[in-house]
Amino acid sequence: MKPYLLAAVAFVLLTACGKDNANDDSRLVLQKKIHGRYKLTSCQSNQPLDLNNDGIASVNLTLENSMILMAEVELKVVILDICLKDNEFAFSETWPAETKFRLATNEPIPCPVPPIYNSFYDIFCTANVGCIDKDFKSVRLLNDIKPSSNGTLVSIESITFDDDKVVRITSMRRFYTNKNGWITATVESTYKHYTSAC
Repeated sequence: MKPYLLAAVAFVLLTACGKDNANDDSRLVLQKKIHGRYKLTSCQSNQPLDLNNDGIASVNLTLENSMILMAEVELKVVILDICLKDNEFAFSETWPAETKFRLATNEPIPCPVPPIYNSFYDIFCTANVGCIDKDFKSVRLLNDIKPSSNGTLVSIESITFDDDKVVRITSMRRFYTNKNGWITATVESTYKHYTSAC
């Protein structure tokens, strides 16, 4: 009887270790596929907006607010993560949000390239947990976006990946224009991987 018991215990231990290795392998693949920081390469809205008060509206938002070029996404995959499942990762996006100075001015706002920090915008960070599908093409966020007083992000509608480490995020955002006040627009932002996450 003891040899059977010993064999059963050995089987349980081996399968448990095998599962841990499988989990580690799965997270290693996920890490190689998506882990890192991504810089913005393009940003288009579904309607023309005049964000810099020059009287000319554009769907290319980087022409209207060059600080959008400072937007960044970080996708973090830690191999031995006790909080997240195999296909989950930490997601964060930084984005410029209007300040009281931005809302109070009627003067044209410079859009230097490369962009420089100014008093018209603050960089606002949205953090969440993402869950990626098995073919590494699309993501869903596990938590709802929490509204805040200074964040202009309303919702993230979709996140998709290209094979060459490009992330596309479609979101709903609020923008302030002097002519029409606050406008909610659909925005498609494209980010390209450039370095490992912190």
